[in-house]
Amino acid sequence: MKSWTCIDKCGACCKFDLNERLDTVDKLSIKDIAEIKLMTNKDGWCKYLDQKNKKCKIYKNRPHFCRVEKFSMKFKE
Repeated sequence: MKSWTCIDKCGACCKFDLNERLDTVDKLSIKDIAEIKLMTNKDGWCKYLDQKNKKCKIYKNRPHFCRVEKFSMKFKE
């Protein structure tokens, strides 16, 4: 996996289509998948993303799979 660098006002990791991320689905639990589905709007974007500012509204309490630095470690196992 390539290294990840976050940039301000991006939000790319907040659009999570499970059908397009088959490499990621096997790293998630059934509970994680259910939570992602509840968090995702019909347009594919997380409902907790402030679209205007591209900032997470629950950043301090976001799920583990939204913590890119930690979650990306699962791909190195």
